[in-house]
Amino acid sequence: MENTRLIVEGTLLRREGGLPFFWLADTVWELFHRYTPADADCYLKTRADQHFTVIQAVLLAEEDGLRVPDRLGNLPFVDLQSLHPNEAYWQNVDRVVRYANSLGLVMALVATWGDKVSTEWGIGPKIFNPENARLYGRWVGARYRHDDVVWIIGGDRNIKKPEDLDIWRAMACGIRESVGDTKLLTFHPGGAQSSATFVHDEPWLDFNMLQSGHCGRDNPNWSLITRDLGLCPRKPVLDGEPNYEDHPVMASFDGLYVRSGDYFGAFDIRKAFYRSVLSGACGFTYGCHSV
Repeated sequence: MENTRLIVEGTLLRREGGLPFFWLADTVWELFHRYTPADADCYLKTRADQHFTVIQAVLLAEEDGLRVPDRLGNLPFVDLQSLHPNEAYWQNVDRVVRYANSLGLVMALVATWGDKVSTEWGIGPKIFNPENARLYGRWVGARYRHDDVVWIIGGDRNIKKPEDLDIWRAMACGIRESVGDTKLLTFHPGGAQSSATFVHDEPWLDFNMLQSGHCGRDNPNWSLITRDLGLCPRKPVLDGEPNYEDHPVMASFDGLYVRSGDYFGAFDIRKAFYRSVLSGACGFTYGCHSV
């Protein structure tokens, strides 16, 4: 169905011709890959009943999503050379997106997890270059042009190489070519970072997203939000991946992340929420490790 588009107004989001829109999201990255249709429906109905407004999920999933099929036995592409879409896989994505929309939920679609672009870490494989990334972006943008979605570029990656920026930019521009200004685009960075560090001045970026992350308690998301709100041009910002409930509290040693033996709880999530929103964020994303 056609939905009134989300637009940026100052440092907030709102529906065109309507009230301000508060981004209260849940993270369910593997929704299309590891959930059965019945599981997905139950999950989405539960989140709608709990008054969430946005669901963040990944089209090309982190957990070997290119080579391990979804719960219906389908892979996203017929092969990894041509990247020809496997229609059966995408029909399931269609159904989930449209059921979520029917419940009043916006789908924030991560176009691909970052290991398909950058081989810094993750199982991959890397399949994208600027040429096919633009074609893929144009294709997925067109497929969901009339659905109530927001597009997320980046997939848990910081941009450290010019060639990686070229790929992300091409993918974003491909989506923009198909959707025009009818959809919002943002970027999901790695831990303790904001999209503003890497792509704030990109013309396709409508609002900033940070990942305060899972390393240590009391991650200073408020300082990143305050910094980003002071940049020009002014853009909304939100914490798209704070510490997850029931996630191990990670510690960093010589650049490696290890479990501390403790876990984040509900109090930690509430702290991240209040510190974020009271600093001027346009919303907040919740996460539960098992989800």
